[in-house]
Amino acid sequence: MDPLARALVPTLLHELANTTQLLTGLHALLGLPDAGELLERREGDLARAGDEAHRLGWLLGVLGAASGHDLLHARRERDGLTWMRELVEKAARKQERALGPGPESLPRLQGAPQPDGWRVPWAFGQALWSVPAGQPWGLAETPEGLEVSGSRLDPMTRDRLEESACLARVTATGTLLLAKTLLETP
Repeated sequence: MDPLARALVPTLLHELANTTQLLTGLHALLGLPDAGELLERREGDLARAGDEAHRLGWLLGVLGAASGHDLLHARRERDGLTWMRELVEKAARKQERALGPGPESLPRLQGAPQPDGWRVPWAFGQALWSVPAGQPWGLAETPEGLEVSGSRLDPMTRDRLEESACLARVTATGTLLLAKTLLETP
């Protein structure tokens, strides 16, 4: 299993368990006499659980695809970079190696510039995971796109990314470059 996947799986499973617990609680309300009124007051929880299940399902698909089992096929998520950053942040915190400060908002991804929509967020997660604990990171604009600054990918990760033929590439200095064609422009 990929080292990043190994680090992210426990955090992802914990979040899935939390969402399942919320849904189980809502299901239990159905057996109560005032179920309709109670569920109506909990509509926000149901909507939040649905959004979480959507996000977590996609992240689970990314981990599966990175391990050789592409369940996502053509599924694209414009917020894939943000979702991956959030998962990496939580997993790093669990390992007591907090991700340092970085941009508050991240660019959204284009809909379909490459066949495997999971590869770019996965490459981005690899870059974030390589940032030394507590060190700042950022996105530096270059003529070709956005470079993930503050990290240097290890040789094994670089080789895997170069073999994947995604539109994100490794620079000569070992950082990740996200091509402009991958990103939505305001």
